[in-house]
Amino acid sequence: MIRCMTVVVNARLKPSRTRRGRTYDFHLDALPGSLTVNELPDGRPAEIFLKAAKQGSTLAGLCESLSITTSLALQYGTPVVDVVCRMINARFEPSGRTGDPEVPVASSLSDYIARRLAVDYLSPGQLAQLGLLPPAEATAR
Repeated sequence: MIRCMTVVVNARLKPSRTRRGRTYDFHLDALPGSLTVNELPDGRPAEIFLKAAKQGSTLAGLCESLSITTSLALQYGTPVVDVVCRMINARFEPSGRTGDPEVPVASSLSDYIARRLAVDYLSPGQLAQLGLLPPAEATAR
């Protein structure tokens, strides 16, 4: 079982002016959205941008706050596995099918972010310990 731990880092690791990143389009239930994950030069995630509602709405504001908070946690050295542990399986609306073949269902926007980060940045062993791989696939890896 993976234990979530907190690592304190004194220096903030800001991404460089130009950086690599990926954007994933999804829809959670009937809500369309996109998640962009930008990386540090070593390939670790450094910031996320979540867009899932019209600008000015309460949901858009919450998405922006969640993006900023998650990005700061990553930049100050919180391991991705800890971010995933804290956000995975959070349940609130919207929830449902995502249209993302690697993360087909999510129980909330937080859960989608956690599962997307897990698929991209955690090892197969960590995925298996979090229950994110079917048992047969976890054994095969």
